[in-house]
Amino acid sequence: MGGYIGWIIALVVLGMLAYPILQLVPSKRQRLQVQLRQLATQKGIRIQISQPQIPAALAGQYDDLRFCVAYLLPLPPQQHCRLQQSYLALRSHNEENGWFWPNQQRPEARLMEAMLEAYRQLPGSCQAVSQGSAGSAIYWRENGDAKTISELHQQLQALNQLISCTKPTPFQ
Repeated sequence: MGGYIGWIIALVVLGMLAYPILQLVPSKRQRLQVQLRQLATQKGIRIQISQPQIPAALAGQYDDLRFCVAYLLPLPPQQHCRLQQSYLALRSHNEENGWFWPNQQRPEARLMEAMLEAYRQLPGSCQAVSQGSAGSAIYWRENGDAKTISELHQQLQALNQLISCTKPTPFQ
């Protein structure tokens, strides 16, 4: 009986030593995230590990934004932003493919309609969009593959085209 206890203790100790080492091995999900981020970076997209600033009243409803990553496509150097400030739009949980601006400020009506139409083209994993002088950013759950990155890149380019102009606006 004493020999068995020695083997059990040895196995427990080996397990305790091996567990931290096994935690260093990236999971399949982590390898996919690295691959997606590398593809995005090659296309000029900046990866931002940040959460959008949403009003406290909505924070509980949009708790899933904590797990989203922002993919930002900056405006090209020769382009200027026609927006006076940055705007954040959230995907509505109450309406299928619906979007809204959680803050009181919204872009002008004509531009807002064009932005909403572009937002409706985004995949369901996209939870928020931020647009401003830095460019356009999509907050998403990083679900997909290389094709998804290409589609997001095209959609980010389209979003940037909506907010860009070639000459500075008077408020810049």
